[in-house]
Amino acid sequence: MIIKRIICTVCLSFITLFAFSLAAGIRTDSDRSIKIISPAPGTWSNYQSLILDVPEDAVAFYSFTGDDPLYSGFAYDGPVLIEKEGPIVLRVAAVLNDNSSTEQKIEYTVTLRPSDEEFYLRALKGAFVPLSSTLPMPLPSTVKYCIGDSQTPYISGRTLSLEVPNAVERYIPLVIQDFSSYYRVMLRLESEKEAAALANETQETFPFTINCSNWTDFTVSGADSVLFSLDGSSWTEGSGTIKLDRSIDHSILWKYEIEDDAKARSFILPAKPSLVVNQTKGSSPLKLSVSNSAFTFKKSADKISSPASSWYADGIYGEHLSTVLTVEVYFKGIRQGVLSASVLIDKQPPQKPEFNSTSKSFYARDAVTVQIKSDEQIYYAVSEPKISNFGFSDLEISALQTNGNGNLKEYTLYKNATFILSENKGGAVLYALHAYAQDSSGNVSEHESFSVVVDGYNYYVNSSITADYVSDGSPARPFTEMEDVVKVLNQKDYARLHITGNFRDVPSLAFTKDCDILGIDGAHIQFAPESSITIQDAAVSISGCILEQQNTDEIKNREDSIYQRRLFFIENASLYLDNVDVIYSAFRNASLMQSYNSTVRLKETALTIQALSYASGITSVGSIIGCISSSVSVIAPTAVAFSASKGSLIMDSSSIIVKADLGRVAEVSSSMYYITNNTFSFSGLSPVKVSAGSSKKTVEPVWSDYTSVQKAYSNNTLTGF
Repeated sequence: MIIKRIICTVCLSFITLFAFSLAAGIRTDSDRSIKIISPAPGTWSNYQSLILDVPEDAVAFYSFTGDDPLYSGFAYDGPVLIEKEGPIVLRVAAVLNDNSSTEQKIEYTVTLRPSDEEFYLRALKGAFVPLSSTLPMPLPSTVKYCIGDSQTPYISGRTLSLEVPNAVERYIPLVIQDFSSYYRVMLRLESEKEAAALANETQETFPFTINCSNWTDFTVSGADSVLFSLDGSSWTEGSGTIKLDRSIDHSILWKYEIEDDAKARSFILPAKPSLVVNQTKGSSPLKLSVSNSAFTFKKSADKISSPASSWYADGIYGEHLSTVLTVEVYFKGIRQGVLSASVLIDKQPPQKPEFNSTSKSFYARDAVTVQIKSDEQIYYAVSEPKISNFGFSDLEISALQTNGNGNLKEYTLYKNATFILSENKGGAVLYALHAYAQDSSGNVSEHESFSVVVDGYNYYVNSSITADYVSDGSPARPFTEMEDVVKVLNQKDYARLHITGNFRDVPSLAFTKDCDILGIDGAHIQFAPESSITIQDAAVSISGCILEQQNTDEIKNREDSIYQRRLFFIENASLYLDNVDVIYSAFRNASLMQSYNSTVRLKETALTIQALSYASGITSVGSIIGCISSSVSVIAPTAVAFSASKGSLIMDSSSIIVKADLGRVAEVSSSMYYITNNTFSFSGLSPVKVSAGSSKKTVEPVWSDYTSVQKAYSNNTLTGF
């Protein structure tokens, strides 16, 4: 017999496979049942493949009409594409060589949704899509996929490929989610000859045959004229059976009976080796070799391939392959036995980490605490907080947010810390945290981001929205009525209201904490009769709004001469109006604003007040009144725009219109005043009869008592005074 090393491509038989029933023909010897690799239960958007793993001692029959496959089915002789839509009942029967039979049934549904994507077009060509190191499978980034059925997580689409040539031919199901469509495509990872490192060995000639099945028991035949010496022992006749201890090397001599000892041939039979799996990390390709390079290996019953000294295997991203590999091992072309090794190629990324926060929504009113959870190691990064005193629009948030897929070196190992995302005094803060998980095999999950706006100060009110949600005053869930504002006023030291739309019958508003009211696109607020705005011990600013109140009913049981209605009451506080129109109509006597020990400033603002008897624009005691580039109109039989006592009055570049029988621009007592660059206009309400020869009675626009101090009074234009 000629003993030679046979150069071959290595194909390994698998004993077990953890997950997905990945490979056809991979089973234990005791498993005689058919394995249905495809199809699988579910609703699929493409035709499904029939791929079975049939034991060598069985014949398979199938039907996809629900009929008995043994009577009206087809014999299975290889993978086939079932081009059938609708509900499908697949029945598969196996008939064993002892005439026993088994049957399995799978029900699934096909609702075709054709696609122009390559994965779909390639799946139409046959029962499986081949994939190798030189034949990748591109998936669009818009889809999600997983390897296997009911596996998680789904992964963003990418090009599926192998890092190195692969020697394991196996079938794996690829499930693709494209919005509401699910496609199940069978991939076949091809066996590539480049995956095996071929042995290089000289040939030897033996005039006998040696058989070994289990490493220890050797049977020699055809050696009747040959003598053997084992480990220096006496010469013995050749043919026969011998048991060897394979834990050690053995020295073997042989010669023909007629030859001298000097002509004896020799070789060393090495000890039983082991299979060695070399792998950088669990997600890396692996190299399989024998611990002693004198041995080679190949797949069982492979009669045509040459043995290899090493073998490479790889998986595609998303696959988890865990199995025991078993190969037949040879020495000098003589089969020695089998060796096994557990291998793992884990390229399935872990689930994304989970952010647990105290915030129930994207918009938080108080400080938020955040923790990150995962069964694997977590790495995190924190974006620079973005601060806005006036809150964030949706477009701003979209532009400011990042996805966290930047340089991984910026990420830090998470050690179960708690993040406290605090509020910013007077404004909003946009926070963004990013994290990914990494498992023991080195697989990295997709990145997860957590964003939240922490804003305890900005509240939004929009009358044009019909709320189908629970309003909280956030940009996404604004209040729809001004009544809702009462719920949040004065809860904190400061609030900012963003007002959009038209509001009617608004109730009284009371401010005891600082507040800004910002009107959007000329927000119009109409107060209910007898309602008012009260500001005490607080600073309030209003801009971009129209404020209006119409009072047409007389107050009962009141003396008109001593009681005045008012829209604003300001005490120990400040009020700033910027680009605001205030329209106030009262039945009898009224003052648009009453101010005590406070500051009132008007800028580019218009005040209009009308009453049947007496009207005052601003009545103040112990207050600072400023009217800059604004206009004030008072209409009543008796009218005064400003009444200042024990304080100060500043008017500049403003227009004051008084329509009255008796009226003034200002009455100042015990106060200091600056009145410059203004236009004062007076016109009467009632017709005035002037007798012949008499002159019209004139009224000074500004009256002050002797205790007042005039700081400036110049460049004022008078009409009608």
